[in-house]
Amino acid sequence: MMQLDKQIDNLTESIKSSDIYIRYIKAKDEMKKSPDKCSIANEFRMEMFRMHNSDDSDLKQQQDLFYRKMEMLNDPVITEFLEAELVLCRLMQKINYEIVSCLDFDLQL
Repeated sequence: MMQLDKQIDNLTESIKSSDIYIRYIKAKDEMKKSPDKCSIANEFRMEMFRMHNSDDSDLKQQQDLFYRKMEMLNDPVITEFLEAELVLCRLMQKINYEIVSCLDFDLQL
């Protein structure tokens, strides 16, 4: 188990030293300087989460989110944060997929 813990630590350190993570941290720190921008971005992220995880998503809701995103794209600080966050999330998904795909890990029997 100690060897596995060491490998997990190595992976974590590799992520922390990656350009992707560093970009995300810088963008997050910049966002924290403006509570109003944080509030706008957090509300948008929650609505996106709800829409993607709901069976009730309708065209009106999607259009409203699209127009809100278009407005946010005018703000380079919010745009950079959302893009950096998305890239980091995709990296984490890739890491998870690579690990799980190499294992005999069946979710259904």
